[in-house]
Amino acid sequence: MTEQILHIENLLIGYKRPFTKVFNANVYRGNLICIIGRNGTGKSTLLNTLAGIIKPLGGNIFYEDKNFAKLNLREKSTLISYVPSKQEYLSNLSVYDLVALGRSPYTNIFDRKNSKDKIIIDQALRNFNLEELRDKALYEISDGERQRSMICRAIVQETPLILLDEPTAFLDYYAKQKLLLDLSNLVKENNKCILFSSHDIELSLKYADTVWLFHNKEIVSIPVDTLKESDLLEKIMGFNFK
Repeated sequence: MTEQILHIENLLIGYKRPFTKVFNANVYRGNLICIIGRNGTGKSTLLNTLAGIIKPLGGNIFYEDKNFAKLNLREKSTLISYVPSKQEYLSNLSVYDLVALGRSPYTNIFDRKNSKDKIIIDQALRNFNLEELRDKALYEISDGERQRSMICRAIVQETPLILLDEPTAFLDYYAKQKLLLDLSNLVKENNKCILFSSHDIELSLKYADTVWLFHNKEIVSIPVDTLKESDLLEKIMGFNFK
């Protein structure tokens, strides 16, 4: 039986006023979930809420049966990693140092990395084709390379749930496809779950298992195959699979 990793109960997202009606969902390991909706509907707000950056206006979020609101920062950082759409980083950091930050939840007060940490970091750099850039400062590399480095940091954090806001932004078509393929393989091979938002609809749905679709102030969870057979996406986004 597939293990549930996230339970969302009567969730209301927004700031002073809710952006959507209450949202309920169960999320399981081994799933790649794409969040789709028009600009301003609340995709980033949902991810920020699930990441604990924004407090929900109502409802509860449970990670592995633990109420997220009651966990301390270290506990949260071992359950969930997050890469926002706006790249926030220290430009003088090297690619290696940025990626290595993903191991911080597991290190001591001096953030000293052991041999296991170093193996995980080196493997992730290879998997994301960042080995040749490892000693480059972040200001010396392209937007796309910084994006890959940020995602690599999230992978190194080894959380069961990963949240990515527009991860294919700044990437060319080949790099977008390679990243989504890597994410799809990651959730299957490592029994993780990844939620990501995207405007690259056709490409994202080629790899995603499930879609969370923002429509009429509701968040509709629907399997990709079911969505492709319906005309719902065309009505909402003007996108036609046929």
